[in-house]
Amino acid sequence: SKKTLLMVANADWIFIAHRLSIAKSAKKNGFDVIVAAKDTGSAYKITNSGLQFVDINISRSGTNIYKELKLLFNFYKLYKNIKPVFKSL
Repeated sequence: SKKTLLMVANADWIFIAHRLSIAKSAKKNGFDVIVAAKDTGSAYKITNSGLQFVDINISRSGTNIYKELKLLFNFYKLYKNIKPVFKSL
């Protein structure tokens, strides 16, 4: 069975600019890679790279406690469904 890697960024374009090559390498090395970020219109570039994408509403300012708690709950549900690999260094 493949191992699942969950990568999180606050926006799709940030992930593409800074982490897409890492995610592609992980996929090449046998991981199922799931990217969770806010879709600002560039998520298709992630899925076109053969990666899975989950649109998650992350605020860049993070000042509303209720929205942050909802985000935390959504991450909890995502984690429980995906069951990503954890490995201590």
